[in-house]
Amino acid sequence: MMDVDDFGNDEVELRKTVLLAYTDINAAGSRALLGISMRIEYYTIHIPELLCLVPACTRNRPPKPTERDFQALQVLNCKYEEFSVVVVNAVLPGNCCHVVVNRILDMCLESKVQKIMLMTTLRLELSQSTTAKIFENCLFAKPVSDFPCLQGDVKICDSFLSTFLQLAQVIV
Repeated sequence: MMDVDDFGNDEVELRKTVLLAYTDINAAGSRALLGISMRIEYYTIHIPELLCLVPACTRNRPPKPTERDFQALQVLNCKYEEFSVVVVNAVLPGNCCHVVVNRILDMCLESKVQKIMLMTTLRLELSQSTTAKIFENCLFAKPVSDFPCLQGDVKICDSFLSTFLQLAQVIV
């Protein structure tokens, strides 16, 4: 069972594009998306099995009247833009990733989301001939940048990313 709140609403409607970040090796995606400076509506996602999670990124000051403290699982709907931000702002145990990924993808399906952009930082062992530091890989979409794709033989050991990629391919 899932509970969402934003000062009284029971459900959250995601925009057509979702920017998704999670707490990876240095929380770069989470920190970047939590730093968005625009008018947003805050929603907290409560998943009973994960209530013990604490936010990895926190504010170093009290929130302004229009802000809220960062939560472990949070949706930020940008009021005047056509995108939502979903942030998994907690270190997830590997055996819990499927619960969170499943709920995020369910929310995307219910809201008829057209595009999900996942932001992550990974520790990779790349061949010495690789000079690029930023990569863009796409499933079922065209790239939005000129960054190269990761080579198919690169090993990635990341529970959240692996779970997300597997479940995303099942629902499409």
